[in-house]
Formats: sequence, C-alpha cells, structure tokens
Amino acid sequence: MFIKLRDILDKTVNKKGYSKEFQALQVVEEFKKACNELLGPDSLKNLQPRYYKDKILFIDAANAAWAQHLHMRRVMMLEKINNALRELKKKEVEKFSINIQNKA
Repeated sequence: MFIKLRDILDKTVNKKGYSKEFQALQVVEEFKKACNELLGPDSLKNLQPRYYKDKILFIDAANAAWAQHLHMRRVMMLEKINNALRELKKKEVEKFSINIQNKA
C-alpha cells in the first residue's frame, strides 16, 4: 500500500505547527504560476507577493500600471489560484491587497 507524500507532509506540518507558513508558501507559489501564465513573464519582475494572511495576499507592484494590470485580471488570477488550492484542500484567497512602490 502506498501513502501519498502530500498526506504525510500535511500531517507533519500540522504536527509541528507550521501549517500557516506552509499555506502561505503554497499561495505565493500558485500566485507566481498564475502571473507567469496569465500576465506574462515580465509580471514577476513588477509584482512581488509579500505575505498571505487572513485569506488576503499582499502584493507590491512596481508602479500604478502594474497594479491596474493585476486589478483588472484579479478575477481570473484568483480563480486560477483557488482552483489549485482546492486540489490541495487548502484555504482559498479572497482578495489581493496591492501596494504601489513607485520605483523610479
């Protein structure tokens, strides 16, 4: 009989008390995948996920144009991220909080 690595990992992470950190890492990874696929390869140079808390993913945008670009595609992005998280049986992301950096 085989045991899925995901099941062992989830149990170990929960037992050690790292479940929130592990969830945040999974959300950030799914955000990066969605950015690359839906917004293009340059998106991760301009949109940096900072942290995940209370079902909100906090993101730094390089400028207002990239913040608007993400805002306009947020529904598609959230759908893609949440579909992946559902497969992992994890909590979903409700929204993005975008902070504009204005790096000139």
